Amino acid sequence: SYTMASVMLADYKDDTDILLLDIMMDGMNGLDAAKELRRRGKEVRMIFITSMTGYAIECYKVRAFGFLTKPVSYEEFRLEFSDAARSILENKARYIMIRSGGDLNKINVNDILYLEVKNHIVTVYLNDGSRINCYQAMKILEGELGGYGFFRCHAAFLVNQRFITKIRQNELELRGGIIIPVSRQKRQGFLDELTAYVGIRI
Repeated sequence: SYTMASVMLADYKDDTDILLLDIMMDGMNGLDAAKELRRRGKEVRMIFITSMTGYAIECYKVRAFGFLTKPVSYEEFRLEFSDAARSILENKARYIMIRSGGDLNKINVNDILYLEVKNHIVTVYLNDGSRINCYQAMKILEGELGGYGFFRCHAAFLVNQRFITKIRQNELELRGGIIIPVSRQKRQGFLDELTAYVGIRI
């Protein structure tokens, strides 16, 4: 238990699965600490427990798993914590088979940044900088990946929500500064699906 976010960051262990944060902490606030952890590439589940309900959207931007408003009942906390623990188990290595030419590639879905279709060829971009071209239909891949937090923000793009760092009016920014367009037609549906998936509760 920490009262200062800076001390928590200094002591942070990479095997942390769930992190409980308040917005108001001594010195650096909890939201800034969360942003720093995301900047470092940490995928820990963050649950904000706070009376500062006006910060819910900011918490969403750092991919908070949950947002509980004080005073929090034991049952509310139990359900939120259980959901976070369940999601950890569900998001352990999941794989998809990608056909490229005559080869079948077994890919961890958590390693996929985004997919782009161009001239009927889907390119799968991976977190390590590599890419795979395949001839499977984007609609089929979207169906297979939809349950793992992948969302269609544009007719040509399917993105992995875990790598989104910024959402702007007409584009997304992914980790590493990658810019992905958001079409006007897809924008509201994409935001609705993403918000439902992240599951912030106010």
